[in-house]
Amino acid sequence: MPSGIVIPICVCLFIISEILEYKLVPEGGYTVQDAAPAKPGFLIHTGQVIIIVIAIVLMNKFRGFFIADAHHNISIFHSKRGEWVQALQNYDIVVKNNPGFIMAHYFMGNVFNDRWSQNREFHPEWHDKEPSIDPERAIRKYEDVWSLAPNYVQTHHQAGLVFLKWGEMERAKGDMEKSRELWMKAIEQFEKYHAIDPIFAPNYHRMAWVYVQLGDMKKAEETYFRHIYTSDKLIHNDGSERTFLSQQLGREVGPQFCADIHDGHYHSLAWEDWGGRRKEEYAETYVNLGNLRFLTNDFSGAEKYYSKALEMVPDYINALKNLAIVFGKVGREAESVSVWNRLRLLNPQDPDVQRVFNRQK
Repeated sequence: MPSGIVIPICVCLFIISEILEYKLVPEGGYTVQDAAPAKPGFLIHTGQVIIIVIAIVLMNKFRGFFIADAHHNISIFHSKRGEWVQALQNYDIVVKNNPGFIMAHYFMGNVFNDRWSQNREFHPEWHDKEPSIDPERAIRKYEDVWSLAPNYVQTHHQAGLVFLKWGEMERAKGDMEKSRELWMKAIEQFEKYHAIDPIFAPNYHRMAWVYVQLGDMKKAEETYFRHIYTSDKLIHNDGSERTFLSQQLGREVGPQFCADIHDGHYHSLAWEDWGGRRKEEYAETYVNLGNLRFLTNDFSGAEKYYSKALEMVPDYINALKNLAIVFGKVGREAESVSVWNRLRLLNPQDPDVQRVFNRQK
């Protein structure tokens, strides 16, 4: 029960008890001659006792909510200082006093995500049932969030990050099979995030990164274009996401996970409410598309996407650098030098710019 309604409920109970007494006692009260009947008096006092007990229980519950709020802020203080054990101790107090406090479970998951201990240890004070590592604990806390709020959107992205990092950890150990399994779980969580919020750029970028690690460049490219699909407007009445991808890639693509999120009945966002503020994000996606083409020596395709990024953000440093490199690769030296000169005007202290011009001395 939210703490904000406990006091009003107690006040209402008090008023009800007064009304009961008023209704059951005769007008003018009892006289000595006609002594009060035993039964109504008993009912009145019994009802008042019950109401008082309920009020005390609710007030005690409110006290727990207050304690939880205080320790939640103490936990955040320790988290910001990297004092993970103290943060977890205080979060445990929070969830004991207010088990339905969703953010406490979410932040506990984030603490394990940030702490990232790979030592398998048993900590019953952190609700371990068996020796665990922090990635496992983080996922368990996010699952606690989902039990309370299945669509708490950011937990899906955070869980995806846990599986992504965990996959990297297993790859470093040489276990590629486990790594692949974890990365596919990361994709699943990122897709769940996409089903709720289709315009969050890092979600697409991290999905694409996973596909690159798995060697699936086509899926990585599709993922970037899924982000581009939202760049003009969120709701497309002139074709599905799958149709858009097929047109952009020049090949038929398979069904997309939760592609119907772009149907109008899911939301009423107008592009102008948010799209203009996100040009840098779409420009970054075009740069990533250019990088994919560059990796496959498709320099013409790379130039195309770097140029599209610059159409959105004309002074985008990374796009300019990569375009200058492409021009150099294909022998267009004059154009390459022109772009590097532009970069020197924009950011003369950039290490790459200084390295290029130092070589020319």
